[in-house]
Amino acid sequence: MKAPGVFKMEKIAGISLSHVPQWLKLVEAVGWDQTQFELETLIRLYPEYCIGVFQDDCLIASAAASVYGKTAASINMVIVRPDCRGRGLAGKILEELIRRLGHCSSITLQATEAGRKVYRKIGFVQNGMECKWTANYVPAAEADDFECRSSDGKFRVLPMTEMDLDAAVEMDQKIFGVNRGELLTEIFRKFPDYAFKAEAADGEFTGFALGRQGAEFRHISPLEAVNQTSAELLFSASLKKRAGRIIIDVPEGNAEFIRMVASAGFVRQRELYTMYRGNEFFPALPECYYIFLGGEFF
Repeated sequence: MKAPGVFKMEKIAGISLSHVPQWLKLVEAVGWDQTQFELETLIRLYPEYCIGVFQDDCLIASAAASVYGKTAASINMVIVRPDCRGRGLAGKILEELIRRLGHCSSITLQATEAGRKVYRKIGFVQNGMECKWTANYVPAAEADDFECRSSDGKFRVLPMTEMDLDAAVEMDQKIFGVNRGELLTEIFRKFPDYAFKAEAADGEFTGFALGRQGAEFRHISPLEAVNQTSAELLFSASLKKRAGRIIIDVPEGNAEFIRMVASAGFVRQRELYTMYRGNEFFPALPECYYIFLGGEFF
């Protein structure tokens, strides 16, 4: 019989597709919004960087990273089961994950206020802030036509198609700074009805927005555009798609866009801090990055 206070054998190992049901239970235990799609996408695209702490084959902690070439990685899904906290598991799993990311010149993450203190101790530096906003959105009217036009007729937004993917990936690389093509393609193909593009009157591609359905919220993410008008049209079109609970991650700094978010009925929830280790990393064109892709992908 195991003596009180003596923990069963713990080991750090990779999380595979067979562990997804356990990972989902871990997500549910802390009240996060990820679904089977997000977890399986992380494992398929970044199998070496999805790791967990297992106690007698039971997943009790996790950490993962989205890796973009040899340039940057984004740590995500750092979870410790509530009844297993206080045992240093987060520190152990982060140490192993950072070791695996040794080839990356920059590692980034998003942290809560409590997490920020922990990450500072292991070499992370804050370089930005964002905020989660939520809304229970009800469109003014149900509509099958989601085309939106600017009042001067210079820009419009249409549903995005497979033929627009190359333009979206190219724009994302310019704005975000690294190639996330595989990830954006996965999201688009799973949720094509949530994808929109903005274009000028001459057909120039001026922005795009993707979306996905979480466990409780619909996520609009990311939203990128070369001008404010295109961003506002993309946001309006995304809102019209379906009634329900919506969540977005908006970087601080664009007061005009934040006012639009608030006027659409969104309520500011909590702040997150963007942090990095190694070379500083942040979107190459932050003024064009209106809504983040989301914590599990950055």
